[in-house]
Amino acid sequence: MLLVPGVVALVTYRYNFLNVFYTSYYASQGALAMALLSVGALPLALSQVIQSSINAIGRQRLELYITSTQVLVLFAAVALIVPPWGPFSIEPGVVAGAVAILASSVAALILNTYFMETLIRVHIHPWSILAITVSAAGSFAAGVGDRFGTLWLALHSSSPVSTWYELLTVVVIGFVVYFVILALVGELTRTDVRRIGNSVSLPRDLVETLANVPWQESPPDLPPVDLARAPGLRSTTELPETFTGTREMPEILPEDESTPSTEEPPPPP
Repeated sequence: MLLVPGVVALVTYRYNFLNVFYTSYYASQGALAMALLSVGALPLALSQVIQSSINAIGRQRLELYITSTQVLVLFAAVALIVPPWGPFSIEPGVVAGAVAILASSVAALILNTYFMETLIRVHIHPWSILAITVSAAGSFAAGVGDRFGTLWLALHSSSPVSTWYELLTVVVIGFVVYFVILALVGELTRTDVRRIGNSVSLPRDLVETLANVPWQESPPDLPPVDLARAPGLRSTTELPETFTGTREMPEILPEDESTPSTEEPPPPP
């Protein structure tokens, strides 16, 4: 929920981020590479979540194969598109490297999603992904947050988004608009707002006020997963080896009262 708007904000304000925190040379040469790397963070983050689930059912060897395939895709993309040896070279080289990383991340997501669907029977819900993407695009890419930020910054600067605090203002406004749109489409519910507000220790009155913005009380119930038909939850030989160490605590024997004490009596006063 927070990663997608963050990526869209980085892609939208890539020139501003590099120009503010680095130099105009970085902004002109590395803006496209930064956008590609930011987009690549999305499939990589989702792959890490799915990877944890696959590891939890004892398929560590399968994840090793998937990671190896991801690395092979990365090397293959580097050999194909990175100049000067790649037959399909992309200029400049930093953009070609970013494209190779994006391709490897997408390959990892495709493989992890396939095995999650087949082994655990957990399905990805396209509507939630679409709602989050549309909300992020509406707040940043479509310029809704930027327009609100420009109106506010017009009173303080003749060239908006030229300093770090102006950039921070526009990004914060964009996130606010994002959550409002997310609440309007029903993806952000009152239960979510209360859970997030309580987790960051916001005042109760403020949490209840913010909870009035969404119109939906709680997320819809998902259909139950038939765990008995999930092949990934059956016994597998990929589980860790059997524990062969000791399972008993050392026995502490009581002291024998017949044994003479070695302690000397205290000296007389």
